[in-house]
Amino acid sequence: MKQAINFVEFVTVVQTGSFSKAALKLGVSKSHVSKKITQLEQDLGIQLLHRSTRKLVLTEIGVIYHQRCKKILDDIFETEAMIMESKIVPQGILNISMPATLGEQFLVPLLGEFMQQHRELIVNAKITTRTIDIIEEGMDLAVRLGHLPDSNLMARKLGETRWIVCASPDYLDEYGTPQLPDDLQQHRCLTFGLHGFKHEMTWDFSSTGKKQTFRINPVFISNNGAALIAAARKGVGLTFLPEFFSATDLTENKLQHVLIDCFQDMPISAIYPYSHYLLPKVRLCIDFLVEALSE
Repeated sequence: MKQAINFVEFVTVVQTGSFSKAALKLGVSKSHVSKKITQLEQDLGIQLLHRSTRKLVLTEIGVIYHQRCKKILDDIFETEAMIMESKIVPQGILNISMPATLGEQFLVPLLGEFMQQHRELIVNAKITTRTIDIIEEGMDLAVRLGHLPDSNLMARKLGETRWIVCASPDYLDEYGTPQLPDDLQQHRCLTFGLHGFKHEMTWDFSSTGKKQTFRINPVFISNNGAALIAAARKGVGLTFLPEFFSATDLTENKLQHVLIDCFQDMPISAIYPYSHYLLPKVRLCIDFLVEALSE
């Protein structure tokens, strides 16, 4: 449509507040800009601007048209910026936060592969058990385990992990193997906790397609998955943790998977501050983790 040829001048006039300033910004004459706006109004059959010797004021329909045109231009500029950025070798420092065990066992080795592909990049990995404010602490992105609360941050799902119930053979020999989720109340449980004792009295399973909550008898609470696994190996009780925590112990039969039909699938996500476009180092890292974790 020929109207599209002229809306750049229209948006620039609104942004600068005058025909002369718009002409200066666009590198054309004032008469050229005025002619383009007049032609645009004639093509649309509506008045977009009220003109006076002192200022320009948008009409009611002009406000709406300006909002739409500006969004189109923003999308165009964003796309062009992404294309230009994609030609630039990612470099500088990539600040990334990640959960302790997931980071130590899986993400750090993967980031090693990523750094082999992008040798100009320095990775600053903050491995922590706490949920940090990525904007306040200057992180480019963070990897989070579990369902995300509503926020102004952008998010992309990297993959998914399954939480399962495990125990050592010695524990099962002494206390028996639970057959149903309701049996958990009769067992000693080792539970992951971040928010205080009163919140750690239940385990949630989603294996039936809907959330089911069962009471437990916690004897050990920790915010560290490695500590819970270590206690489980010693026969202290049942654990309920992401499968990657216990993968090696299950293979070596140091732990056994019980209540096979009771599990919970949880997403692994990358979160990052909102921006019109992602810096290459952030975008490439997220794309890399999506592909790696899908495998």
